[in-house]
Parts: sequence; structure tokens; C-alpha cells
Amino acid sequence: MPNALSHESSAYLRSAAEQPVDWQPWSESAFERARRESKPVLLDIGAVWCHWCHVMDRESYENPETAALINRHFVAIKVDRDERPDVDARYQLAVSALVGQGGWPLTVFLTPAGDPFFGGTYFPPFPHGEFPGFAQLLASVAEAFARQAQQVEQQARQITGALKELETRAPGAAAQPEDFLPALLAAAERSFDAQHGGWGGAPKFPHPSLLELLLDRAARGEAAAGRMAFFTLRQMAAGGVYDQLGGGFHRYSVDAEWRVPHFEKMAADNAELLRCAVLAARLGGEPLFFQLGRDIVRWVDADLSDRERGGFYSSQDADTSLDDDGDFYTWTRAEARAVLAPDEFELLSRYYDIGERGEMRHDPARNVLFQALPLDSLAEELSLDLSTAVARLAAGRRKLLASRAGRRPPAVDTALYTGWNARFISAYLEAARGLRAPGEDEAGRAWRRGVRDFALRSLDRLLASRHPETGLPHRLPGPGERERGGDPRLLEDQAYAGVAALDAWECTLRPEYWRAAAQIAGCILTRYADPAGGFFDLPPAPANGISLLAASRKPLQDQSSPSANAAAILLLERLYGLTHAEPYRAAAAAALAALAPAAREHNLFSAAFHLAAQVHRRGPAQVLIFGPGGEPVNALWTAALATPRAGLTLLRLPHVPPRDLPPAVAESLAAWSGTEACALVCSGFSCQPPRHTPAELTTALQNLP
Repeated sequence: MPNALSHESSAYLRSAAEQPVDWQPWSESAFERARRESKPVLLDIGAVWCHWCHVMDRESYENPETAALINRHFVAIKVDRDERPDVDARYQLAVSALVGQGGWPLTVFLTPAGDPFFGGTYFPPFPHGEFPGFAQLLASVAEAFARQAQQVEQQARQITGALKELETRAPGAAAQPEDFLPALLAAAERSFDAQHGGWGGAPKFPHPSLLELLLDRAARGEAAAGRMAFFTLRQMAAGGVYDQLGGGFHRYSVDAEWRVPHFEKMAADNAELLRCAVLAARLGGEPLFFQLGRDIVRWVDADLSDRERGGFYSSQDADTSLDDDGDFYTWTRAEARAVLAPDEFELLSRYYDIGERGEMRHDPARNVLFQALPLDSLAEELSLDLSTAVARLAAGRRKLLASRAGRRPPAVDTALYTGWNARFISAYLEAARGLRAPGEDEAGRAWRRGVRDFALRSLDRLLASRHPETGLPHRLPGPGERERGGDPRLLEDQAYAGVAALDAWECTLRPEYWRAAAQIAGCILTRYADPAGGFFDLPPAPANGISLLAASRKPLQDQSSPSANAAAILLLERLYGLTHAEPYRAAAAAALAALAPAAREHNLFSAAFHLAAQVHRRGPAQVLIFGPGGEPVNALWTAALATPRAGLTLLRLPHVPPRDLPPAVAESLAAWSGTEACALVCSGFSCQPPRHTPAELTTALQNLP
């Protein structure tokens, strides 16, 4: 018989509905059952894209003997980390404190009150090295709890108390974020991999928030920051961590060279890396970055979006089965030879290093595609002119991609999470205006219009779920679904959605978007703000809530997406620039001061916080471009796009500006009278004289604080 997960909305939870474990979803009723039966809780946290979660499911949770042991001694709760990141964050911290590291699957043993007393990640079914067999571990934990329940519960309460104190500790000595930025940039240079790009060794993850901070510094003339960011993006785009045929980035690389990925593709990673690609294209003008951005959009359009209703799906799995390891994306030499013409195979087998022995351990004949040689040098070796090599490579890629389309693809999780949707909406809007290649034709303009229109349709769907007082749910209801009462209302969802609404207003000048952003900011200030500064990830929980979930957290560490506090600060700063409403700036300043010491501890993982701090220090800035249209306006717009700056409001206004504008923008426009094409550069509470040429505008932007 199916267990209690059979009617859950999460694909990950439903995948466990037929397991013999008596799984319960996360709920107060599950903990009440544990209290009533005096049993410890076995908490399993994973995700549909998590390979080792599926391995542990098959090895242990689908085993009848292991399931019987669990059902006899525990109340078993299964959580989708994408659906409940608030639960995951707290218990990841607990397990890291207990055993030194977290990850997925996360396996945690709790008291009936929800306090953790032991945990780990993946446990094998039989003893292996330092790991006990999972059944052996279950028996030991059950016996310890049965014999020493009071001692276990007391120790667990102490652990929870220590974690709560760690999360809510008072800030250290007063300091400003600016004091720590030089140390962060110096640390980025010290840990930078000058040979392969990125930071750290294997496994190697992208750091999109750090990349964006470095690109912002590069726009201000810091050459070293630009070198690190551009080189990293080039190396990632050339590696196997990037899907060379279909587009889109895999989650991370198992090696330091970006060659062999863990093959899942995540919305969070690709939204941020799309944004980085567009910023790099705007700043450096390299065709590679334009193409990278377009290819990410191509994959998302094809596989990770609801084209009919709008919205972005959450992830694509790494594999099609537990015996598979990236077979959809990898190639044997024989497979490639069978698809390509001889001259194409000669070129592509060397360009992508398709050899008799590949990189995959489970099948050494399978090759991950990565760019092994520069195309120009390979063309010279093969006595080809470069244009012929480019055409032959493109033809071969099309054939490989068409052949791959006949394989069974990894499954897509079609859940629509508010925060990730908002980040993709912002990235798509950035792509719609920033991926404008020189000499663009009508087809290119039509492509960018389509990207913008889909982003706006997705935003309208997202905002339709907004409650005027409680904000946005974490998960958007699907067709015919109602929002579930137990879903969390997370700070990150509100902050990301507010930023997306402002981005949409900049692109459309539709007043409902900046008003939505202001309403969302009001919700953040009312429901999430700590009077001492900063923002909690959840509104205050009832006193009788599950113990560790009631712990206050102020998320500050960047992951795939920027930290929620950084996003909230940036939202408030941008709204202050549009309205000059002092409460926005005061709340941002208080958050920056309160969180600065913790940001120093997070070092490279506080890059988004430092970017928001830079916006605060510089103050609000606007570039207003208007005129009768035509080439003079286009030239000014192109110059403005080539100088991206975080927090800068960049508007292209019609010849007769709309009346319904935010107050600060309306005030800036009041200072202008004229009919010719020009740009107003405004900062603080004043505007510079109008700029009429691209060179004048570029100089003005470079001289902004």
C-alpha cells in the first residue's frame, strides 16, 4: 500500500510513495505522533535531482527488512529540500556541527521535539570503511534512545540551544562592510585557479555571486577583477561542466579542470550564470559571451520552462536510472563516428577529445564533451581555413544534438518555485536587453522580444499568487492546484520577486511593476525585519513550533543564488533611488551594519552582500535616455549598456515620458526641457548636464561614485 507521500505535490516525495517505509511528510502531526509513541524521528532530506538520494532509497529504504526496522523504532519523515529549504538549512547546520559536513541525502536523528542528536549524509547498507551499515546504525540509535531517552533528549536540547545561539549571536565590533571588501578581493586573488579558472579545487562549483561582484569591479576599471571573471567564464564554457551541445550548465565539476560534471542541471545555477554571461557580454563585448547567454536561453526554452503559461521549472535530473551516470550527455567514439561524416568526425573528435577511452568510471569508453583545443589552431593543423572549420563544427554539433534527442532524457522536475522563477525572470530581462550583438538584424530583435515577453508572462503568473499581507508562497500552485496552508513564506522568495518586479519596470515602465516591488518591500519590512538590523528567513514562528525550525536565521551566505539578505538590501536601495523614501535606506543601512561581521566570516560566500554594500555606499543613480528615437537614441542606449553597474536604474523613455513614474524619476525628468536625443545621468539628488553623444555618456558613467 502507498504510504502517506502518495498525494504530495513534490516529485521527490511521490517517488518514495511505494517504499515500505511508513514515510510522513514534514508536519506537526508527524512530530505529535513521535511524542505520543515516544519514538525518535528519522529525518531524510533529499531532492529529485540527487543521485545519492536515489541510491540510498534503493539500497535501504526499498529494503523490506530495513523498512521494518525503521517502522518499528522510528517515526520516518521525508523532506524535499527544494520544497522546504528552511528545514534543510537548519538541519544541514546541525549535521555539519555534529559530524563536520552536510550534503544530500541528509540523514538526521531527532527527538520527538525536533532536536537533532546524530546525523550524516549517505550511509551504505553494509559496513564500509569508517561507515557503519545503515541497518546497524538504525539498531544502535534505537537502542540508545530506548535506554537513555532522557540523556539523549537533554543533549539534543543543548545542541539546538547552541545552534540557536550561533544563529542569533550579537554582532561583533562595529564595522562597515567597506572595511572587509579589500580582504575579500585579496582572498579571491589568492584562491583563484589561474590555470583553470574558478576558486578552489575538486569538486569545483561555480561562484556566480562572486563573478557578478568581480564584473562590477571590472566595470569600475579594476583589471584584475575582470581577468578573473572573464577567464573563469571562458573556462567553464569550454568545459564539460557546460553542455556543449544542448546548452546550460551542470551543477558542478568533480575535477578542478571543469571537465567531468555531476550532470544535474539546476534552475538556480543557470539563472545566475545566464546573468553573468550577459553582464560579461555587455562589459567585454566578446562574441563568446553573447553566444553563451543565447545557448543557456535555448536550453531553458526547450527543457526548463512552461511555454504555455509562463514559468521556469526547478531542475533536470542527472541520470535516467541508478545504473546510469550521464549517459545521455556522453559519447563513445563509435557513437560519434556513426553520426558524423568522416571530415566532421576528424574535426569534432579532436575538438571535443572523443577518444577510445573517455572520462566516465562506470563505462570508460564514454567521453564527456569539452573543448580540448582552440578551433583556430586545430583548423591550422587540419589545413582548413577558419570559416570552413566553424561551419563543419556547427554541422557536426547539429548532427550530434539531433542524435542525442533520440535518447531517453533525464527527467525534469516541473515544480515552480517562486525564488528561482524570480531569478530567471531577472536574468531573462537582462538577456533581452543585453544580448544585443553588433549589427543585429530583425531576427535578433525578434528573439530578444520573445525572451522579454516570456519573462513578463512568467512574472505576471508569479505575482498573481501574491497575498497583499503575507507575500508570495515558496511554491507556485500548478494548474488546478490550490496553495497549501503549510507552505513556507521565505524571505528569499519575497526579495527575489521584488527585484524581478523592479527589473520588469525598468524594461516596460508599467507602473504596476514598481508598485508591486514597493508592496513586497513593505511586506519584508513588516514581517521579516529584525529591529536590531537584518532580515529573518521566516516570519516569527509560534512558540509551540518544532524546536529547531523556530530558530531565527538571517541568511547571509551565497549559494547558487545570492543570499536573501543581500537581495533584500539591494531591493530597498533600488526603491530608495526611485522614491527617496528614507525608511528604505535606513533599513538597508541597519542590515549592512548588523551583518557586516558575519559577512567577513563568510568571506567569498558573502560577495552578494558586498555588492549590495557597494550600491549603498555609492548612493542611488539613474540614467534616463530619451528623445525622438532613431540612431542617436540607439547609440546612447548602446553606450549605457556597455557600462553595467550594480544598482543603476537604466531607463529608455519615449519622447513623451509617461506620467505615472516613481517620484525620484519624475523629479529628474522635471530638470530637462528639450526635444533632442540625450541622456541624463543622475546620482544622489541631482542630475548632470544632458549628454548627447555616446562618448560623453561613457565618461559620465565612468565618473560616477
